[in-house]
Amino acid sequence: MKKNIVIYILLSLTCIHADGFNVKKYYSAIDKAEISICNGDLKGSKDYYRRAFKIAGNAMNYKNMHNYFIVATKLQDSNAIKTLLPILKGKGFMYKYYKYSIDNYIDSQHVSKYLKLYNNTDMVKIDIDSNYIHILDSLVNVDQNSNKYLRSINKGILNDYGKDSLDKIGKANLIFMKDLFIKKFPSDLFLGSQFSPLYVSTYNVIMIHNGQLGNYHYLDSIYYYALCQGLIDPSEFDAYCHYYAGGNSNDQSLSIGDKKIKATTIPYDLVEMNDSLFQYQVPDSIVSKINENRKLILGLCNAHNLRKKMVYQYLHQEYNFINSFIIKLNANTIPKRIKDKLIFIGTRKHI
Repeated sequence: MKKNIVIYILLSLTCIHADGFNVKKYYSAIDKAEISICNGDLKGSKDYYRRAFKIAGNAMNYKNMHNYFIVATKLQDSNAIKTLLPILKGKGFMYKYYKYSIDNYIDSQHVSKYLKLYNNTDMVKIDIDSNYIHILDSLVNVDQNSNKYLRSINKGILNDYGKDSLDKIGKANLIFMKDLFIKKFPSDLFLGSQFSPLYVSTYNVIMIHNGQLGNYHYLDSIYYYALCQGLIDPSEFDAYCHYYAGGNSNDQSLSIGDKKIKATTIPYDLVEMNDSLFQYQVPDSIVSKINENRKLILGLCNAHNLRKKMVYQYLHQEYNFINSFIIKLNANTIPKRIKDKLIFIGTRKHI
């Protein structure tokens, strides 16, 4: 196992995807495309997405392809839509989402033409690995059923026996996942859009429950390798760092071999209350340190741009730049003395 991880880390230094494209250039183009959207420059964003698509082709992450599609729709770029649609359909992009986009972002006089396009477009089929999905679902069922049973025998509360049992089950699940992910990391390239960062993948619940038990760092090297090989999006890696590598604890770090990379996400950054978003001011010294750490990891934008994407996505939810897990902190967990210092940003745009 350790030998495999060392080999994967060495391979990751090449920054070349399995399909042969330059991951560093791909991530850079995606970051610029997303920031262009936040700055209101859709044409500039389309150019960067087109550059990213030229680099990655069909291996472009579903999330990024979806955002590219939204931009193309708003600009009524028929050529881009026709290029993206067959691939998106093959990965599970459903008609109701397509119809919503067309109804909202295409001039009414052209809607019928674009709606017909979906039904008349053949999909680029991907080879779905149903056995892989079955294994992940089985692990999730073990996790969920164990949690449910061990809580039910003590009136919904975990006693010491329940916590110890869940700890053992959770660690066993993580070890199994680690072995599975080393053999083949879960990706929308063979699992479809349901395993894109655009959605919360089902197996995340196992990692969440293990995080609650303090079981961190089991998959650090695996996720780091996947990021460097272009198998996951930097946004998914950000979420991993935030929730599964220590989260809001003092141990938020990555263990890569004998090296530790400290906190990469902004603590207590954005807060949601009653469909409105507020900002908690993080000291400049902390932000500077976080930026130093983010520079060490391929594809991660700086803290300023991360916050910018978080805010824009919250207020414009047709886009998905980052995993929604790291957008906001539950207001109920914020002390009143901090709530009183929050700065109002804006109200959510419901779609």
